[in-house]
Amino acid sequence: MKKIIIILGILMAVAAMAAGIYFAWKNYKAVMTPPSLGERPVVENQQIGGERQAGAPAVAKPILKVLSDEPIFDYWIRTATSSLAGSTTTTIVVSEILYFNPEGKIIKANEGEDEIFYSQTLENLQSVKASPDGKFVLLKYGDLNKPQFSLLNTETKVRRDLTNITAAAFSPDSKKIAYLEDTAPANLVIKDLIGLKPKTTKLLSISEKDFDLTWLTAEKILLVPKPSFEYESQLWAIDIKTKTLSLIVSGRGLITNWSNDGKIGLFFRVGQNRQSQLSLIASSGAILGNLDFVTLPQKCLLAEAALYCGLPQSYNSIIEPTLPDDYLKRAVYFSDAIYQIDINQNSFQLIFAQDEPAIDATHLSLLGRQLIFINRYDNKLYSLEL
Repeated sequence: MKKIIIILGILMAVAAMAAGIYFAWKNYKAVMTPPSLGERPVVENQQIGGERQAGAPAVAKPILKVLSDEPIFDYWIRTATSSLAGSTTTTIVVSEILYFNPEGKIIKANEGEDEIFYSQTLENLQSVKASPDGKFVLLKYGDLNKPQFSLLNTETKVRRDLTNITAAAFSPDSKKIAYLEDTAPANLVIKDLIGLKPKTTKLLSISEKDFDLTWLTAEKILLVPKPSFEYESQLWAIDIKTKTLSLIVSGRGLITNWSNDGKIGLFFRVGQNRQSQLSLIASSGAILGNLDFVTLPQKCLLAEAALYCGLPQSYNSIIEPTLPDDYLKRAVYFSDAIYQIDINQNSFQLIFAQDEPAIDATHLSLLGRQLIFINRYDNKLYSLEL
């Protein structure tokens, strides 16, 4: 009887594994593998800052440019609509890049000389989180053990403090903000950002408050743990309608990064043998495919049917780094090649590979035909023409 149970258990495990393999194959056809260093195509005709390199043809593509006049803390893209002069029907969408400089002032990146957008400074800026349209910015600053939070409206340039909170996130439509109150237990509250009398709603209370927040979809908010190789952590989702919690993924050194619509994400974790793994996941946490390359999720951008990633080719530390800790503490820097990856076709296009300047890309965004990112080597803002 015991033998029958064991055999049935093995058969069920094999069937489950086969189903998982089939599901991943059906959606992504094969494990995505980048070309090896010896196979990758040579990217020719590159320019830096618009200046043609010696021996390069006059027409250079892609073009790498430095967008900021100085090192930056972080940036975001603000979009706005306006009507053409004398017209009530024709509107245009304007996008602009705003960033914090080392003094804590907001600077607008221009083609020529950058200009000061907001001159009030913030001491010890810790994080910047913008609403999807870039109109509102959540600022975390001050004492590391007891940080302050402020909400800045970039249209009115009015900043107001958010007191007694530990984390916050904007809704996908930029009309609301969710935050965790610094209480025991911690209250998760949703507040309207639009209207004369903003509505405030308490969603639920949780015993843990050492989480960040990500508002993934209209009906789902994520409780995001701090990543470290030293312990296994869990990513939880809160259903706004049912006010229930569900486990998305768990793992040692857990980090995720999501597409704008929240339907698909990158899931990074590390085994006890220090081997890193990167997977594509659905918003439910289901593994859609394991990727045959490793990079950190913040070095990637999930766009429509495409993935833009800085894939490390080498690192500057003497010993193999412990990820993600050494990277987050800036104890290691990578030298990246930047790829565009077609998720549907499982194809790789090398769009940038140079030794000079060395690129360690993070916080990637798309603006038209430009891939925007911060280079961790000099903390400046770069663009790469696609």
